[in-house]
Amino acid sequence: MKNLLKNDMLVTVVSLAVVVFGYLLFIFVPGMNRQQVINEEILAAEENIENVPLRTAELNSLDDRIDERRDFLTKTDELMPANGDTHVIIGQVAQLAESAGLVVTRFEPLATDMHQAYRSVPFTLSFRGSYPSMLAFLRGLERRQRIFAISDFKLSLENERSAKVVEGEIKFAVYVRHEEFSGSAEKVARTKPRIADIRSREPRSPLRAN
Repeated sequence: MKNLLKNDMLVTVVSLAVVVFGYLLFIFVPGMNRQQVINEEILAAEENIENVPLRTAELNSLDDRIDERRDFLTKTDELMPANGDTHVIIGQVAQLAESAGLVVTRFEPLATDMHQAYRSVPFTLSFRGSYPSMLAFLRGLERRQRIFAISDFKLSLENERSAKVVEGEIKFAVYVRHEEFSGSAEKVARTKPRIADIRSREPRSPLRAN
């Protein structure tokens, strides 16, 4: 009888040990691992939430800088228009030179220099006339809304005995903005929403094992 009781107790103890070992191996340990992963995910999420106001401020600051650059492009549309018709430019400059009293002896465009957002169109202009007429012509170019960038300027006396008549050659360039980079107000959307400021929430405590 005693042997039967001992055997029953031994079977009971072994069975309990197997149950406890199975619980630890298949339930408790995996549960602890999942809980640790969840805690790490919660901490990472809370860190991201705390950084939202900072990121929002950075994005709004970038929006302000974009707005400033767009405003600048809008104001400089006349300085660098999208119209690059060389015949129109030659006609305008030649008329300005003639109205200043100069005689244009040569006027031709040179090879265009391409850039990402614009292209540079250079010209060579040779003229003859009085020194005051030349100054009036240069002042006229300076007063034009469009940018005329002079890269080379040569001046000589037609007659060394008289300084009244001069000959000159000017190399200048105008800039033509590509259509896709136009900063005109019609092509700029001014109604984009601002990114709302989001206050960080109080961090939640990680899950704890009971």
